[in-house]
Amino acid sequence: MLIQNPKITPTFRAYQPTAVAETSDDGKTAPEPVDRTDLLPSNWQDVDPQEVVFPTSTPPKLHRPVVFVHGFNGKAERWEHLAEWLSSGDSGNKYAGIIDAGKFDNIDPSANMFSLRLSRPYNSVEKNQAELKAAVEAVRAATGADEVDLVVHSLGGLNSRAYLQDPDEKVNKLVQLGTPNRGSQLANMEIFMRENFDYPVIPRTDDPEVRRVLEQLSVDKLDGDGIPKNPWLRALNNDWDNQRGAAEVMIVAGAGIPTLTGGPGITVRGDGVVARKSARLDGVENKTIWFKTHGALQNSPKVMENLAKFLTGQSLSRDENLFDRPEDAVRAAQLLAGGQSGESAEVAPASAEEVRRAVRLPLLDPAFQIGLGLGVLSAIMGGPREALPLVEIALSSENSQNEIYANYDIDLLRENNPVIGSGSVNQTSFAEVANLKEGKVVWNSALNLKSSNLIMEVGEDEQSVLMKGQLGGVPTDLTLAVIKDKMGRVSGMQTTGTFNGEPYSVNSSLDLEGLILGVPQHNSQMRVTGNVNGEELDRTYQVNVKRNKGDLELRAQHQPRANDQQLVGVEVKIKDRPTS
Repeated sequence: MLIQNPKITPTFRAYQPTAVAETSDDGKTAPEPVDRTDLLPSNWQDVDPQEVVFPTSTPPKLHRPVVFVHGFNGKAERWEHLAEWLSSGDSGNKYAGIIDAGKFDNIDPSANMFSLRLSRPYNSVEKNQAELKAAVEAVRAATGADEVDLVVHSLGGLNSRAYLQDPDEKVNKLVQLGTPNRGSQLANMEIFMRENFDYPVIPRTDDPEVRRVLEQLSVDKLDGDGIPKNPWLRALNNDWDNQRGAAEVMIVAGAGIPTLTGGPGITVRGDGVVARKSARLDGVENKTIWFKTHGALQNSPKVMENLAKFLTGQSLSRDENLFDRPEDAVRAAQLLAGGQSGESAEVAPASAEEVRRAVRLPLLDPAFQIGLGLGVLSAIMGGPREALPLVEIALSSENSQNEIYANYDIDLLRENNPVIGSGSVNQTSFAEVANLKEGKVVWNSALNLKSSNLIMEVGEDEQSVLMKGQLGGVPTDLTLAVIKDKMGRVSGMQTTGTFNGEPYSVNSSLDLEGLILGVPQHNSQMRVTGNVNGEELDRTYQVNVKRNKGDLELRAQHQPRANDQQLVGVEVKIKDRPTS
């Protein structure tokens, strides 16, 4: 056992929804509970259309040859849709297809669009910049052009900025799509996984060149001595005035997709990989495309139109925000305003029994929130690829009045219902799903016909999560925020607001850095204090973490005292995804 307590050992048992029968007030046995997913509508909406939609406008004739450059772990083929539209109609543009780095013998001299395939999609910027320079010289030699234009995605933007520092650069205009000009937190997480777990996520390989580019892609932070952790990126940004003087630059960033920030928190002002504030640079044209993921920026009709206008010197709209559909503008306004059409402003108060039962649901348990947060964070680190870990969470809570068992599994590769939970509260089954909808997390559940319909979104401070709606039929309006110590380190969580119209305040203190950065096996304590439903809360959890490369196991247990007989246990397992 991981939890060292000989007297109390929580039991984690798998709950089977079809095995529990409910008993009604008249003593008769109610029908068997429904399957956990039948009762819950899916709220997953694919933010990227299944088929590419092209602009309805006619593409202009390009003034110079254009070289497309892919990003980290990217593919040169991703530019084919943009090139197809630019080549359509009577534009006179011609796409030569893919040219491989170092193999420039057969470049089509009649073409004016070329997609560069780097020798490896995760080499350092230094190697990529050298290959880009050679490709530009080869295209110039084949076409007779004095200069070229660059249209780049993600890491391709850092490669191109490094090339602009070359005194022999030959770039007239540069368009960046989703470039982490101030770094991507996913790179920091990737470095962390490699250094602490010996677990490379993307790419699965690990060598000095991969480490180098991950360091270059990481968010530049200061260590405890005030020394930059990414001096390369800091030097590149300090030279920005010279770079923008070498070429005319347009930047397109994404928004509307939950994205990790450089600190603790998630923002919807990002594309899922790069936060908007990281992509933007001063003194150039900055545009924002809404509800497009990082990998779909190249396939946005509005992005296609705007970059074509920019490359050919046409006037652009003064509006920074771009929307592929009129309804996207409405969605963005609702998202930023914190509202959503169809939400009810008034929710009827719940009964005392409903409140007692709902307040013990897993979602409000601090240990469960810590476990769920670690699990989701681990899943986010992998991105939407095969390397995503699998997360399982189990929770048990027992006292003389209430008994809860819950099991959750998180699989973000699952198109519908990526988070699924099921369990029982006092032998009444419940089922839950969480999905992404319009940049928010929609948490739905059914508990004895008393539903939970919570909308979770990131607060304006990008350090907190807002939970509004109903939890187990009880009106809920809570804010979850991290607590920092004087050194700026995360030292716990705070949940405040109202529950059934009554004040709700819970603080938890936890050695989070010890859990994350500690030795392969780490023991800690989490103390939870506050006021819930008019009752004072003072509870201590014993927390234990074990790691083994890609696998992580966390267990938290509350030791009951005389004035709090509730036994709580949380178990989180993060497992490497099996390969077929």
